[in-house]
Amino acid sequence: MNTLQLYAYAKINIGLEILNKRTDGYHNINTVFSRICLSDLITINENPANLSNLQIECTPSIGIPQEQNLAYIAAKLLLEKYNVQSKNIQILIRKEIPSGAGLGGGSSDAATVLSGLVKLFDLPAQINELKSLAIQLGSDVPYFLSEGIAVASGRGEILDYFDYKIPYHILIVTPDIHISTKWAYENIKIEKKNNPPPNFKQILLDSLRNKQILKEQIFNDFESIVYARHPELASVKETMYKNKAVLAQLSGSGSAIYGFFESLQDAETAKSTLKHYQTYLCPLPKNKHKIK
Repeated sequence: MNTLQLYAYAKINIGLEILNKRTDGYHNINTVFSRICLSDLITINENPANLSNLQIECTPSIGIPQEQNLAYIAAKLLLEKYNVQSKNIQILIRKEIPSGAGLGGGSSDAATVLSGLVKLFDLPAQINELKSLAIQLGSDVPYFLSEGIAVASGRGEILDYFDYKIPYHILIVTPDIHISTKWAYENIKIEKKNNPPPNFKQILLDSLRNKQILKEQIFNDFESIVYARHPELASVKETMYKNKAVLAQLSGSGSAIYGFFESLQDAETAKSTLKHYQTYLCPLPKNKHKIK
C-alpha cells in the first residue's frame, strides 16, 4: 500500500472588495489571499485492504455525503482526466479548519488532493492543467496549488503572487457560526464605485514603513451584512483592537475573525480574553520584514 500525507493550509483574506456581478453569476473581486498555520491533515492511501473504490473519510465528520465533498470531486476529476487505472484510493481528512469560517478549508483540501494524487501516481500534470481542474471546483481552489501570498482578481482565480511575509503574530477566532458563501454573495449590496479598486498589495508593502495604514485602508465588504446578522462577530473584532491588534478583520465571507499583533503577549492576552471561542495562534514567521 502506498501512502502519502500532506497538510492543507487555511487562508485569510487581507482586504476583500466585491467589484460587480458577472454575467456567469459569479462576482469579480479584489483581495489578497495568504496562507496561515492552521491546517487539515490529508492522508492518501492507494490500494488499502478491503477497499474497491474511491473513499473519503473526514474526522470529525462535516455532515455531508462524500460525493459532495470537494476533495472527493477533485479526486474523481483528476483520476478520470489522467485515466488512472487504480481507483482503490482512500483519502482521510483530519479536519482542523472550521467549515463556513471563510478560511478556505474545503478548497484547500481539494487542491491538496489534486497535488497529492499527481505526486502519488507521478502524473505528467502541468500546473496550468491542475488550475483548469481547480477552477471547476471553486473560485479560490487554484490559489492553494502554489505557496505564497497573492492578489486575487476575477472570481478569485487570477493570481498575482508577490514577496511579502506577514510580520505579525496572527490570532484567528472562529465562533461556532456557519456562514454560507451563497447567502453572503446573494445579500451583498454592491455600491457603484467611481474610484479604481484599492491596491491591497501596495498597502501591505507600504505598511512595512507605516503599520497604521492597515487599519485605515484595509476593509472587507462583507463585514456590514455579516455583523448585522451576527453582532457578536463585531464584538470579537473590537476585542482584538482593545488588545492592541494592528489589524482585525473578517476573513472572506465566513465567520472567522483574524488579528495581527506585534507582540506575542498582546496576542495571547486577546486569545485569553476570547477563550470561550475556538482560537488559533500562528507564530511570527522567520525572516520577518522589519517594521519601522
